[in-house]
Amino acid sequence: MTPSFIPRLLLGASLLGTCGLALSAGGSQAMTLCGFGNSLSPACAPGVTATLGDKRITIVEFYAPTSTLVSGNVEFFNPPAASANHAVNISFSGDSEFTGNLSYKLEVLDPSKTFSEAKLSWDDRAGFATSIIGKSIYANEFSSELLGSTAANNGIIGLAGRQTIWVYDSYLSYGGLNSLRNEFSQQGVPPVPAPLPLLGAGAVFGACRRLRRLSDRLPRRTAVGSPSA
Repeated sequence: MTPSFIPRLLLGASLLGTCGLALSAGGSQAMTLCGFGNSLSPACAPGVTATLGDKRITIVEFYAPTSTLVSGNVEFFNPPAASANHAVNISFSGDSEFTGNLSYKLEVLDPSKTFSEAKLSWDDRAGFATSIIGKSIYANEFSSELLGSTAANNGIIGLAGRQTIWVYDSYLSYGGLNSLRNEFSQQGVPPVPAPLPLLGAGAVFGACRRLRRLSDRLPRRTAVGSPSA
């Protein structure tokens, strides 16, 4: 699924000061990144950004339903069950049929960590038809370099050790979409072996020369084992 919009330049101003941050008893961290169809501030729009731990999210584009019967918010949080993971959650209220999309840039700021995989999941309220959800992840600003996509609930996309990804979510709700969740797991970057020091190689060469001189001084033996004259 290729986004139909042309990505805008990301706005540089940080709006983290206006986002709500809370700590739960389980050790998780959660912040309301932005809201739509309600009075939550800031409104979900290009340039809204926030940092949580070693992850930073920046909204590129957000299209929300225009109906006043649908509202919600986008959360950026750290699930307590997996402290190294982060998640982006879109919550909806109301029971109108609607479509929309959210695209954002997600970065790992710790140079020793990379993304491992992304998981897409969503929740429909009982009594409504199943929503149609799609997720695509790109290597850079929604170019042709597609890392993976899924339209399955609990679908997984491998991220091959990326430190920056561009995420595009689209959704069609038949009135029952309650929440749309994206989880991102991470892994460590394998250490790069250091080259052998030149001093060590020189020491080995010198030791070989000393052993050769010592060998030349030792008395040689004949074929029957007697020292030679």
